[in-house]
Amino acid sequence: MEKLSDTRQHSSTTRSNVWLPFTLLMLVGATIFVTENRSGGFIAHGIYNDVSVDGMALANNLFEGHHPLFMFRGRQLEAGKAVYDAYNRFPVFPFLIIGALTHPFENNLALQVYTARLLMDVFFFLSIILAFMVLDKLTKNRYLALSVTIIAFSSYYVVNYHNMVFNDIPALMGFLLALYGVVKAESGPITKPDILLYALVPISMGWQPYAVLGMWLIVDASEILTGRETSIAKKIKDLLHRPSFAITCLAVAWGVVILGLQLLNEWRIVGGTFANLPSVGSAMWRTGLSSAAGHTNYVSAFAWHSYFLSQAYAMTMMLIPFWPIFQSDPGVNGSVAIVVFVFAYMLVRYRKDRRPANKVFLIMIYCALLWTIPLRSFVGLHAFQSIFYIAFALAVYSMLLSRIKEGTLRFLAIDLALTFFISMSMTNNLVSPSRSIDRVTGEFQNIKNDLPPDSKVYLDGNQTWMVGFSHRAIDYYLVGSWFTTRDEAQYAVSLNPDFPGNKLTTNAHYNLFKLSPAGAAGKGYRSR
Repeated sequence: MEKLSDTRQHSSTTRSNVWLPFTLLMLVGATIFVTENRSGGFIAHGIYNDVSVDGMALANNLFEGHHPLFMFRGRQLEAGKAVYDAYNRFPVFPFLIIGALTHPFENNLALQVYTARLLMDVFFFLSIILAFMVLDKLTKNRYLALSVTIIAFSSYYVVNYHNMVFNDIPALMGFLLALYGVVKAESGPITKPDILLYALVPISMGWQPYAVLGMWLIVDASEILTGRETSIAKKIKDLLHRPSFAITCLAVAWGVVILGLQLLNEWRIVGGTFANLPSVGSAMWRTGLSSAAGHTNYVSAFAWHSYFLSQAYAMTMMLIPFWPIFQSDPGVNGSVAIVVFVFAYMLVRYRKDRRPANKVFLIMIYCALLWTIPLRSFVGLHAFQSIFYIAFALAVYSMLLSRIKEGTLRFLAIDLALTFFISMSMTNNLVSPSRSIDRVTGEFQNIKNDLPPDSKVYLDGNQTWMVGFSHRAIDYYLVGSWFTTRDEAQYAVSLNPDFPGNKLTTNAHYNLFKLSPAGAAGKGYRSR
């Protein structure tokens, strides 16, 4: 009877180990969507706001413009020539997805933004699922995998930027998909469809997954080249047959195709020399290939010493769970000590024990450096790039919690899932859409309703700061319009209620005015 009782208890525990982790995972997913602020409009949250407005403009211009697959923020007419603020240095696909889902609501700007935030929530939850899959396959313990995933995805940078409308959250999903490809390849054979999946899809979302694939190839190459075989030819042949080589090379080729076609498309439309293309010039200084002076006032942030300190701090911040519940500041000195210790520990651990799990942990600890070091002129200006230290956090907590017993991990996973609900509720309450911004959005909705497509619009004020909460807001609010001088314009937008012209709206602040006839609409203007 005692043996029968033990068998039944074991069977019950086994069944709960199958359904309970997935139930808790779905609870985490439901938390993301249930706690999302239902108010449309933008969230007044520093760079989060600027980047989200930027993303909305890029995505919607893909459907409003006359040039397929050409990304630009805004467009102007200068002496009859079209001048585009082009932006084609990132893969177009995430912006196509955002635009495809939000463009049908072009007559409701607030609904567009809300829909875009929900889409980012989808990519965020997919990232969580992939992280869980990575750790489940790596540790063979679902409660450990779930606990670590919740902890890592509750950290400051992740929860603050989880619904920022740009390609970064889709790229985070691609980053983790690439990492899952590494784990799958290291645990057994992979098929040709697997190679295509892990090479093409991650890079289609953003360039950050190159960090995972590159570090995987570096670790593989170091293992082979420092091995006991005496023949260098045999070592090279072995490396060429590794999945890391095939997937990374295919990913590089795909990235070259994407970027090459986008830049050629931009060149075709914008004209001039290739080196002077807006996207090329921006990419050059952001990758450090040309000076950042004149492009930003924060050049000092790129000094190596201060930059490494800031990145050590960002890594450590990724280890602090449940912001805003635990708003701890590790300090710069403490952050450096923690990061140096983790890096050194992982190297020693890997040298002593080269099991596949330790190899993957090594890749996870170090991989983001292949993104943050070469791109310091980009990462140094964008705190949200710290979300790509997610693999660092996942690896650290996987090793820390690996010695906890199964029963304790089960209760820990339940507690963490409930705490995640509280944390996300607090976060979304703290960074909720601004009422003042909602009023501005409502006024521009009225303006947009009365503004025909391809209208030539004069902005009575500084275009960059006319809408104070974001220097890109005008580009999004008036997607489909041409900005031009007063002499060439058909319409004007002004804060002055007595601006000369036929007033078409009755807003409290921003209003649309019909000007005297001034030439044909913007269609057909030739590019400069």
